[in-house]
Amino acid sequence: MNKFWKILTGVLLTAVFATSAAAADCENLRQLLALADKNNPLIFAQQQKVRMAEAAVNEQTAKMLPKLTGVYAALWNENPLFDMSPALAPLYGALKIQPPAMNNPLAEKNVFLSAALLTQSIYSGGSRQAVRAAAKLAGDAAKAEAVRVTQAVENSVRLTYYTYKRAEAKEKVKRGMYILLREGDAAKNVAALTPAVCSA
Repeated sequence: MNKFWKILTGVLLTAVFATSAAAADCENLRQLLALADKNNPLIFAQQQKVRMAEAAVNEQTAKMLPKLTGVYAALWNENPLFDMSPALAPLYGALKIQPPAMNNPLAEKNVFLSAALLTQSIYSGGSRQAVRAAAKLAGDAAKAEAVRVTQAVENSVRLTYYTYKRAEAKEKVKRGMYILLREGDAAKNVAALTPAVCSA
């Protein structure tokens, strides 16, 4: 009976240590993946492309919105006989008003003009909507490429990690250690690790 308790205790301790070791290995892999996501230049470059695509969509959206333009002009006339209408001609043209005549009292005083212009494109033949839709599709493509690049980098990290673990298991078997293999819920890699133990 005493031998039974020793064996049971050994099995339970082995299970506890194996579970904690598997959890530590899983945590190590998570940390490696987080480092790869944070520091890999391919992922960073793809994230920049996504941001640029989103900016292009926002730019095309802004072109479809109303535009507010402000115009301000001032002319300080030191000579009341000076005809100021040529100096203000661009402003008068923008505001669609006639410049004051020389006999107008405004022509002999200081003049300040300001205007706010609100413009909205009513019909563009669908070209702005098409350009915006194309920019949105390019943004979606950049996001999909970012996901693909991230997956490729993470798969490379996983492959390297599990190759290292397999080599570590071979080294332990060569030194005479017993290896306990347990298939994890997420990794499902016991078939990949078995040759390392059996071939040594």
